Amino acid sequence: MILRVRQAANDARSAALDVFAAARFLAAAGIPAPQVWLTPDDQHRDPRVTAVVDAWTRGVAVVPIDGSDARKGAVATASAIGLRAVDAPPAGRDAGKALDGRRAAARFALGIDPDERVELVLRETEPVAMHDRIAAFDARVAEDAPHRHRLILADLGAHGRQLKEPMVGAIVHPLVLIELRQPNPRLIGVARIAADAVIEAG
Repeated sequence: MILRVRQAANDARSAALDVFAAARFLAAAGIPAPQVWLTPDDQHRDPRVTAVVDAWTRGVAVVPIDGSDARKGAVATASAIGLRAVDAPPAGRDAGKALDGRRAAARFALGIDPDERVELVLRETEPVAMHDRIAAFDARVAEDAPHRHRLILADLGAHGRQLKEPMVGAIVHPLVLIELRQPNPRLIGVARIAADAVIEAG
C-alpha cells in the first residue's frame, strides 16, 4: 500500500470514514469515553503539531475536516456510533490510561493501529534486498501470529516510472506501506514517530 498522511476530509463520506477510523483506533487503544476533535484548522493536519499531540495524549482523536458537508457527515457518524464530537479537546481531560500522544497521532495519520508492531526501513533501494526484506517480514508475521505487524519502506530515492517487482509487491501487500514519490522529509518524520524500530538500510 502507498505510504501517505491522512488528509483533511472534504466531504461527508470521507469524514464519516475518518470518524469511524478514529473510533476504531481509540477502542484498540483501550480509551474509555472516547471523544473526537473535529478541527478545520490547517495546522492540525500535521500530526506532529503540539495541539494535536496533546489531544491524543488525553485520549481525544483528532480528525481534520474541510467544509460544512464534511462536518455534518463527521458529527452524524460520531453520534451514530456513540462517539462524542467536540470543537476543542477538553482541558484537563485524562485519557484513563497511559497513551503516547506523539505515536498515536502519527499512527492514526498513517492508518496504522495502536497495537501493531511497526518496523520502518529506510533506503532499501536494491531490488533483491527489498525482496528479501519483505520475505523476512512475511516469515515473522507467520511465526508471531498473535501479534499484528506492519512494515514501512521509505526514503527510496528516485526510481523513475519503471517499478521493480519488489516495489509492486510492496504496493499490493496489505501489511506493507511504501513511499513511492521523491523522499518527503515530513512523511518520513511521521513514519519515524510511528515506528517501534527504525532500520537504516542504506
